[in-house]
Amino acid sequence: MALSNGSQAVSTTTVEIVAAAPNGTRDQTIVQLLSGDQVYIGIGEAAVDATGLTLKNVGDSISITKSQSRRAVNGICGAGDSAVVGWQEG
Repeated sequence: MALSNGSQAVSTTTVEIVAAAPNGTRDQTIVQLLSGDQVYIGIGEAAVDATGLTLKNVGDSISITKSQSRRAVNGICGAGDSAVVGWQEG
């Protein structure tokens, strides 16, 4: 899958992968692990190490739809880990 909107490096501090879209123009967000270690995802809240949705293997992705897709998507890696996550909105 080619993700066209962008990518974000993720490490041991919560980072915003996709900004919130409060104006309601986004109906879907796809987030995919492009390289590196597993990433924990927070939707509309800070990501927490070892908690919640997890992209474990390169190529793993999640599709966030409807009102949840308009929230910010955040990511974090475990201690000593790092990754790159790609995203696309629709």
